[in-house]
Amino acid sequence: MSIEVRDLTHIYAQGTVFEQMAIEDVSFDVGAIDFIGVIGPTGSGKSTLIQHLNRLLAPTKGTVIVNGIDVNSKSVPMREICKRVGIVFQYPEYQLFEETVYKDVCFGPKNLGFDKEKIDFLAKESIELVGLDFETVKDLSPFELSGGQKRRVAIAGVLAMKPQILVLDEPASGLDPAGRADLLDSIQKMNKELGICIILVSHNMDDVAHYCDKVMVFSKGRLLRYGRTAEVFADSDFLLSSGLAPPQSKQLLIELKKRGIPVDDSVFSIEGAIDEILKWHSSLAGK
Repeated sequence: MSIEVRDLTHIYAQGTVFEQMAIEDVSFDVGAIDFIGVIGPTGSGKSTLIQHLNRLLAPTKGTVIVNGIDVNSKSVPMREICKRVGIVFQYPEYQLFEETVYKDVCFGPKNLGFDKEKIDFLAKESIELVGLDFETVKDLSPFELSGGQKRRVAIAGVLAMKPQILVLDEPASGLDPAGRADLLDSIQKMNKELGICIILVSHNMDDVAHYCDKVMVFSKGRLLRYGRTAEVFADSDFLLSSGLAPPQSKQLLIELKKRGIPVDDSVFSIEGAIDEILKWHSSLAGK
C-alpha cells in the first residue's frame, strides 16, 4: 500500500472567530500504482487534502502513512518525504524561477543531496520523460517556453526527485485541447510504464473519466464516495447531488436516450459514447 489516511481532519484558524473546517474524518487507502482522480466542487477540501500528503499541512487530527512512514513524525526529515511524494500545484509555471530549464529541473535533486553525476542523469531523464527534447530545451529560459512546455518542465522538476507518488492539482488547466491531451497522455505513461502512483485533482470530469482508474468525490470537506471510475460515474444522480456534472460524453448519451435514440446512457467515456452512436448509426444503415 502506498498511502493510508485515517480519520484526517484539518481545521483552519482553530480556536479563533475565523475557524473553518476544511476536511473532516477522511479515511482511504491508495495502492502503489493507482491512478486516482480527486473531484468535488470548489471549496470541497481537495487542495487541503493533498497538502497533507507531504507534510505541507499538519493535520488537526488523524494520520497519513506513506509507504510505511508517518509523514507527520518529527523523526522523519522532510527530504525523505519529498523522495516519496511530489506535488505539482495548479499553474506550476509560476513555480519556475531558474535561468535555464536544466537548472530549474536540477534544483530539487540538488537540495536532496545527490552528487553532480546523478543530478545530471536525473535532469535529462525527467525532461525526456515529460516529452521534451533535453538538448533542445536545457539551455533555454523557462520563460521562453509555451504554457504547455512550462507545465512539463515544472513536472520534470518534481520527477527529478524520484517520487513514488505524484500529486497533480489541475495540471492541464488553461491548456488548449491538444496540449491538454498531450500532457495527460504523458502523465498516464508515467503511471503505466514507470509504476508511479498518480493522484489527479481535476474539475474536468471527462479527463477523470478517461485517465483515472478510481475516483474520490469530496463535498464540504467530506469524502462522499471512493471507488472504481465506472461505478462512480454510473450514478449521475449522485454526482449532481454532490454539485458535479457527469462527463459531457455521458450527458450527451442521456440526452440522446431522452429523445428516443437507443443508446446505453451508463457509458461515461468519450470512446464509449462514440461507439454507442456508431452502433446506433449502423443499425439505421442496416434497415
